[in-house]
Amino acid sequence: MRHIAIESGAFVVSVPQYIPASAFPPDFPLPLPEGKEVFGRGGAVVVEPSGGEVIAGPLYGEEGVIVADCDLRIGLRAKRLVDSSGHYGREDTLLPVLAGRNPGGPPGSADLAD
Repeated sequence: MRHIAIESGAFVVSVPQYIPASAFPPDFPLPLPEGKEVFGRGGAVVVEPSGGEVIAGPLYGEEGVIVADCDLRIGLRAKRLVDSSGHYGREDTLLPVLAGRNPGGPPGSADLAD
């Protein structure tokens, strides 16, 4: 989750389920494995985008709620650090290639139509 927060420049809220065996009703249509008490460990977490710091959680092995105070200005600053869309988000580099020209490419690649 940390790498997703850093690359996207956004707060990440991850909410995997905690599922104890007791959550299944007695008439559940499939038999549960013997001796298995937990089917989902949980691990809810909130991660901030500037350095990937975990600011709430992780919460394992129990039901609960985690709360974090998220300053959304941090995300605006973090988006300036990583160009996750790469050069494909820049028209000045993508449009010449789509038009069949590659002016900044290796020698002989100026006209890709050949």
